[in-house]
Formats: sequence, structure tokens, C-alpha cells
Amino acid sequence: MILSCLMYIILGLVLVIYPETIANMIAYIFAILVLLAGIIMIAFYAKEDVVLMANKKTLSFGLILVCASVYCLINISFLISIIPTVLGLVAVLNGFGKLQNAFDLFRTHNEGGGMILIMALIIIAFGIILLINPFGATSTFYRLIGIALLLGGITDIISYFVMSGKIKRAIEDSQAIDVTEASNRR
Repeated sequence: MILSCLMYIILGLVLVIYPETIANMIAYIFAILVLLAGIIMIAFYAKEDVVLMANKKTLSFGLILVCASVYCLINISFLISIIPTVLGLVAVLNGFGKLQNAFDLFRTHNEGGGMILIMALIIIAFGIILLINPFGATSTFYRLIGIALLLGGITDIISYFVMSGKIKRAIEDSQAIDVTEASNRR
């Protein structure tokens, strides 16, 4: 949990500081991974029994992945232009998760719910901005994504420590009750 929070924070900082470099790197890595997936599917098709592979479309899907990745590698700007939309959707979904964290804190009468609610709404707003205008200034949007990831990591850490403290106190309280009940029985 803490490791993923720290990864969000580090990725967020890197996106804020080096948005264009990260945009290119993400695009190339994604295109290469899709290329590898296509090659693996084609190899899998070539190795398997033709009867087992009938109607599975492994070869055609593998070829589509290879062609799409080659297109993206040749036209990397196309891939870079759709990444803000995808990441905007991820930010909105992440923000919804933060909303649940805030409501969970409210429902369990814990502190920190208000701050997490505000951060969740900011993350959702950044995501919506990316979804509405993904073709705006790419570096600005990557910085917004970085800020959203940074806020997401911070809110996750806050939620973790607040909830783990509450759980620890609840366990300690239940153990104290058990000890008290046991001594009262004697």
C-alpha cells in the first residue's frame, strides 16, 4: 500500500517536472508492449494445433496489434495525443475511489475525511479537464496528471494511516474489553 502511494507521488513529481519526456517515453513503451503482445500472439498461433486455434482469431488479433503498434511507433504524436484521454479517465476513476475513502472516513467518524473529499474532487476535476480537452497543451495536461497522481498518493497515505490508526485503536479497545470481562468473571 505505502509502496504504491510512494510510486504515485514519485511519478507525479516526474510528470510535473518532465512532462514532454515522460509523454514520449510512455508512448514508446506502450507501443513496444503492444508490439510484443502481437508477436507473442502470432507465435502462440504458430505453435498451437490448428484445430485448437480454430475460431480463436489469435493470428488476426496478433497481426492487428503488430500493425497498430508499428503505426503508433511511426506516428508517435498520435499515441501521445490519446494518452491524456486515457489518463483523464484513470484520474476520474481514481478520484471516485478517493471519494469512497472520504465517505468511509465520514461513516466511521474518523478525522481526515474532509481533506480527502476535497482532494478527491480536485483529482476528478483534473480528470474531467483531460477528458473534455485532451488535445490542449500536452505538457500542461501531463503536469495536471502529475498533480493528480501526487494528490492521489498523498491522500492514499493519509487514508492508510488514519484508517490503520482507527483499526489499531479498535483492536486495543476490544482487547481491553476482553481483559476487563475476563477479570470480572473471576
